[in-house]
Amino acid sequence: MPEIENKMETQNADQTLKPKVGKNALTVFLIFLTSILIVIFSISFAIAKTGVFVVPFISRWYHPPVVSHVVAPKKIDAEGLRVLVGERLLRSIEAGERPTHFVLNEKELTGAMRSEIDNVIRQTGWDVRVLQVAIQPDGLEFTSQLQRGEVHFDFQGLFVPVVENGGLRFRIDSIHIGEYPIHPIIGKRIAGAVFSRDFGTWVFRLGTISFTDVQLNEGTVDLTIQVSQ
Repeated sequence: MPEIENKMETQNADQTLKPKVGKNALTVFLIFLTSILIVIFSISFAIAKTGVFVVPFISRWYHPPVVSHVVAPKKIDAEGLRVLVGERLLRSIEAGERPTHFVLNEKELTGAMRSEIDNVIRQTGWDVRVLQVAIQPDGLEFTSQLQRGEVHFDFQGLFVPVVENGGLRFRIDSIHIGEYPIHPIIGKRIAGAVFSRDFGTWVFRLGTISFTDVQLNEGTVDLTIQVSQ
């Protein structure tokens, strides 16, 4: 009789243990599955926030960089801008202004920049959807939205013109790609790869003309120069 009672106790213990083991395995599986889903969602959300790819459902929460104000570009290319600068300089010199200076507005800069960028990236397959330069007292706000097939590149940077050895160098104050702020060193390398232009080291010069000062105003930039004899 004791042997029968022991067998019955063992069977009851086995029957009690099996459901517990099955329940624990299901719990572990659900936790693992939930963790995987969280990781996938987090990665998808991070990708969507860059704006580079459209992620179904998640991209509805993506917002591209917002411009401070919309700039309507003037139809002008880089050569046309140089001619315009020359005409304004000549008028300033003939009027006997001291120091000699000229003013450019954001519509002219946007038109010339768009023409230049179009020429640079046309062969790469990128399509320019938005490209403008908004001039503010704290810097030049450069915003672009490019697309190549299913790939998007939403870029915004704040550049401050600095006089350097008679030329203008554009110091990078901030860069955003999509909704993410990017360190200027990384950002300018990415932008350089897309635009074929290293904004951080690019120095703008006008032949024998040396820049001596630059003042940023709302919508315009006032450049003071010295003409070499």
